[in-house]
Amino acid sequence: MKTLFRLLEKVGIPYEKIAACNSLPIDCITLDSRTAGEGNIFAAIKGFQTDGHNFINNAFAAGCRNFLVEDAAKVPKEIFGTSNVAQVKEIRRTFGKLAREINNCPDESLNVFGITGTKGKTTVSTVLHHILNHKQAAALFTTVRFITPQISADSEKTTMEADKLQYYLNQTKTAGWKHAVVEVSSHAVTLSRVENITWNCGIFTSFSRDHLDLYGTMEAYFQAKLDFFRALNASGKKNKVAVVNIDDAKGHEVCSVIDKTTVKLFTVSAKDCNADYFISKSNYTDDGTQLCIIRNGTDEINVSIGLKGEVNIINTGVAVCAAVEAGGVSPEEIAEAVKDFCGVPGRFEIVMTTPFSVMVDYAHTPESLEKLLWEARKISSGKIILVFGCTGDRDKEKRPIMGKIAAQGSDYSILTNDDLYTENQQDIMKMLESGFVEIGKKNYEIIYNRRNAVEKAMKIAENGDIILLAGMGHQKFQILNEGKIPYNDAQTVRELRKNLIV
Repeated sequence: MKTLFRLLEKVGIPYEKIAACNSLPIDCITLDSRTAGEGNIFAAIKGFQTDGHNFINNAFAAGCRNFLVEDAAKVPKEIFGTSNVAQVKEIRRTFGKLAREINNCPDESLNVFGITGTKGKTTVSTVLHHILNHKQAAALFTTVRFITPQISADSEKTTMEADKLQYYLNQTKTAGWKHAVVEVSSHAVTLSRVENITWNCGIFTSFSRDHLDLYGTMEAYFQAKLDFFRALNASGKKNKVAVVNIDDAKGHEVCSVIDKTTVKLFTVSAKDCNADYFISKSNYTDDGTQLCIIRNGTDEINVSIGLKGEVNIINTGVAVCAAVEAGGVSPEEIAEAVKDFCGVPGRFEIVMTTPFSVMVDYAHTPESLEKLLWEARKISSGKIILVFGCTGDRDKEKRPIMGKIAAQGSDYSILTNDDLYTENQQDIMKMLESGFVEIGKKNYEIIYNRRNAVEKAMKIAENGDIILLAGMGHQKFQILNEGKIPYNDAQTVRELRKNLIV
């Protein structure tokens, strides 16, 4: 029987027994008091905005009698005598380990792929899943969507909390599915959402500025990425594989961390012909891109895929490499599988093509915005009209940088709200504006309401122009000061297009 103290001992976590009662069987662990109940462990985690210790009474009232805490002084005395309470030092790490153990360590029976990097994770994950799933059933966990044997739904975050991830991995194992493709954010590594997962394949896409609100420095952020590959090194799986994009400036540093004695390393490049997978040719078509990939200097893999943009050339190459080397999919099977791949929502997504084009992209960092503008300039016969903002309560230093990039890369920009959270919209706009002011550009206006900003862009666009809607990508909600409201860039364009007079 699984009980709180036995589970802690099994996963090797030191603990202090604060309170104990009868051995109560456990079938679930949660950090949300609203889902806590009989047979659950409630983990009282101190979050960035709320403290789980404040909700212990709520979980107790719902029937929960097993508690994992960081601060014993915050445990209500009224639950003593009828509950088991354990205090641990590293509660997030403990939560991740217990979630895996309670769900019978499902990763051990699966071929698990982890994809990390600043940009490209979702696209690589989705392409890889599409290829694998063409041959054998595969689960998928990305920023946009997750797919398991019993459910397919929109995601709330890039990598879900450990209790949910392990539960769905267990579903995948029980159903007899072979593969699981997991998009791994730096937060997921740092906050132990993927704790103790035994990876079969680790994939690196790219590295650029992001999440400095959490990490403080670029080096600390990069170390979180490297920690994922250290976990790959430590994985007990056989025939482990690492796939690294060496066109990225940090690619070779990632390669240096890989333990070559236990992990087989494959490099991917569109520039270096000595890479294990060298993308020797790429041509855009009306429907996407044709690629010729040279494997190990000799074998050709030819694919035609419904993706455009230079960044997706390397993304496709990375996914193909992982599918062959860690997924057991043949080049012929890959070529057949990607024929009907039609892209990823909110990732270089072309929503409209006439009389002007509208493209939706998740670009929300300086580098990704610059690349998006560069890609658009290559295919535009007219002006580039950019609609974008910056997230509130996040890395503020990037805002002037992104303003400057917008001023230089677009013909006209409309500054608008992204997710605000609790920050004042005027404060965000002042920082974005400073980038335009720095280089003496006045090619912008401010429209706080995002729908109105998109509408203005569509009214001023002319034949051959490209409108770029950057920052929110696939998201179906916008978080403003007053709360969450339904909103999606692509859907907004489709609705406004109905009323467009051309």
